[in-house]
Order: sequence, then C-alpha cells, then structure tokens
Amino acid sequence: MSYFGKKEYTLKTLKSDKDIDFLDDSWHTIIDLTASGKPVYFWAEFYNGNFETRITMDGTVAYLMDDKEMVNYDLAVANLVKFKGNAPYKQSSDIFSWYFPDIYFATSFVVDVRRRSGNNHGLDRMMFIYKEEID
Repeated sequence: MSYFGKKEYTLKTLKSDKDIDFLDDSWHTIIDLTASGKPVYFWAEFYNGNFETRITMDGTVAYLMDDKEMVNYDLAVANLVKFKGNAPYKQSSDIFSWYFPDIYFATSFVVDVRRRSGNNHGLDRMMFIYKEEID
C-alpha cells in the first residue's frame, strides 16, 4: 500500500451549527469519514463558549483537545503553535488548525465536539482535507 497524494479531498462541515444542540454534555459527531488515507489539514472555528474536540482514527482516540486547550484565545496572543505528540496545531482567537505528521487512517476518521460552557450554539465552520490511499 502506498500513498501518492494524487487525489486530495476536502470535506466541509457535515453538520451546521443549527443542527447541533449543545445544551447537553454529549459529544456530537461533526465529521464521520469511512475511508482510508492520510489526514492533511483540519480547521475549525468556534464562538460563544468553550469546547472540547476529539479526533478518532480507526476507532482509537488519537487527539483530544480539552476545554482548557480549546478556550477562546485573545487576539493579543494569536497564532500560538503547540504540539500534541508530533502533530502541530495552531490557535488564533477561537480558530484552531492541525497539520498532521506522516500518519494514516485505514478505515475511519471521526471528529467529535462537545460544549463545556457558553450558550447552546458555537460551531461556526469546520473543514478537513485528506489524501486518498492509492495502491
């Protein structure tokens, strides 16, 4: 199996903010991709609250951003680059983005979000780019 990255796919937000009821404390699936490939870039914007986000690959939680990491950042300290393992993510105001190292998912890529504080809405938009597996 090899990954040439000849085909690149972009997924926009699968659920709009109006479709998600953040009034409870449940995880809400935003991206649920059944495929194989290499994650490239993941971008999300939140407002009105504090959120947690988890990324599950092949049934295992690979990355978890808790509510302290996902807190709305002041623009004065924008563009902070931090790491989860060897995957860098960038925070700018209430936007965060991931750049993935050379990792692959064989069956699925799932993004879940839950609200920890704030009003009942807060997901503005989200985008995910991955490269298709080519044998």
